[in-house]
Amino acid sequence: MQLFVGINFPKRQRVKMHRAARALRDRDLPVRWVEPEDFHVTLKSLGQVRREQLSDVTGALERVASGTR
Repeated sequence: MQLFVGINFPKRQRVKMHRAARALRDRDLPVRWVEPEDFHVTLKSLGQVRREQLSDVTGALERVASGTR
């Protein structure tokens, strides 16, 4: 499965960001535009991860996230 590390935003913020990006969507930028409900910021693509690696990846991400607010 393809995995990535990303940041989700509250619905209200996603809608505001989607509106703010309206002018950019018509430009030829190296991004894939999505609907507000799918809006996120990808921090790191982990690529293809085997199912048996999933618990190790999840554990590592939980340890990192536990040190943030």
